[in-house]
Amino acid sequence: MNRTTLLLAGAMLISAACSNDPAPDPLTTAPSVTSLGPKNSATNVIRNAAVTATFSETMAIGTINATNFTLKAGLTAVPGVVTYVGTTATLTPSAILAANTVYTATVSTGVRDLQGDSLAAAKIWTFKTVATPVTGPAVVGLGTAINYVILAKSAITTTGTTAVTGDLGLSPAAASYISGFALT
Repeated sequence: MNRTTLLLAGAMLISAACSNDPAPDPLTTAPSVTSLGPKNSATNVIRNAAVTATFSETMAIGTINATNFTLKAGLTAVPGVVTYVGTTATLTPSAILAANTVYTATVSTGVRDLQGDSLAAAKIWTFKTVATPVTGPAVVGLGTAINYVILAKSAITTTGTTAVTGDLGLSPAAASYISGFALT
């Protein structure tokens, strides 16, 4: 071996010996659905309920959509808006659900975690709505606005000690119209 080869070989040995990177895990763990809303086989579910699925880990937000999280009454798809916050996906139907009807919710294997692992099997559950008329306001589809804890048009101000956990949104005004808050 010449001097260049020895130096190169020595550098590789030092690099390998000093690496703090963990060895890649050859096994991947499929995410799972850990809780449901409404619960499987629930009865007398309010007709303006949102349907939720909470995952065992953070999921890739682009895979949580109306194609991979569906609700049906028999063979008829129920239109709605799908949102994802934290580890919970929420399907909010566009209209109040029919009375005394069995619904089937499905989270398909198209949902994936941040490592690209999909559910091992689709999660499917059913529930039945209450037979009585709806009480309370109709469902309001918030779309992406649901991701904000405060959303305003002209200004957001505090004059005292205020703790806000989450995102603030202000439009069409500039961020300079948010006052009295410290970023911590």
